[in-house]
Amino acid sequence: MSSQFRIVYTVPSNARTVIDKLRLFDGSGSVDAGEQMQRIASYTDAISDGSYQGKMQVATSAVAASGTVTFSSIATGDTVTIGATVFTGATSPTGAQFQTNVTPSGAADIVAATSLAAVINSNATTSKLVTATSDGAVVTITAQVPGLLGNFFPIAISAHGSVSGSGKLTSGAEDANITLKKGVA
Repeated sequence: MSSQFRIVYTVPSNARTVIDKLRLFDGSGSVDAGEQMQRIASYTDAISDGSYQGKMQVATSAVAASGTVTFSSIATGDTVTIGATVFTGATSPTGAQFQTNVTPSGAADIVAATSLAAVINSNATTSKLVTATSDGAVVTITAQVPGLLGNFFPIAISAHGSVSGSGKLTSGAEDANITLKKGVA
């Protein structure tokens, strides 16, 4: 199991000023991940040594929100909505579609769940927001970013199944922040 943590910078500058100081993006997409991490580390050092004003807080064990979609005799044309992206059941899926109508019918729900999890994870939009796994006829969807924000992420199914909770991911929680540097923010 992997752990996630989040560093929150509270600074008196606006977002554009911070982005300019970090220089994470140069417009060409040529700044590699290693260089981006070095720039973030330099910015962190500058706050720590007082060159920039601000404070840093680390949330070390925030919990990512999650929810489930459970299929029950899923059929072609049924839809599952993850955020604003609609996935449609199809016998020959392409794009934002998942596999349906496999015989025997009990196996169809398992195949559909496996297919839906794969398409969620490969979709250009949803893969940036959530991850999905399947177990039997159940697809578990988990927010990429831990914390309370994931609790507002909607999930829905049109027919032949159910979603957990009230149609949103649930149980996302914040951790108590650890303040690393106090300063004027």
